[in-house]
Amino acid sequence: MLIQYHGRNETHADIGDYVQYQTVDGHFHEGILLKVEHPAFPHNLTYLSLLEGGGMKRINTTLIFRFERMTGRGVA
Repeated sequence: MLIQYHGRNETHADIGDYVQYQTVDGHFHEGILLKVEHPAFPHNLTYLSLLEGGGMKRINTTLIFRFERMTGRGVA
């Protein structure tokens, strides 16, 4: 699926993919993509749910500076 982040940037990633992203504060994170949420109007934001080392994390895609799918699949 096509995921938009930080304005007009786009990348392809599917549920279960192992991804790496950098937030606008400069920190790098990586984990398995679990869910993509598109809340209804007026909150036209997209949220990603990821399984990271410390547990599940939900992040607003506007706070992601770089996002990429790592090679291979996170879940068999």
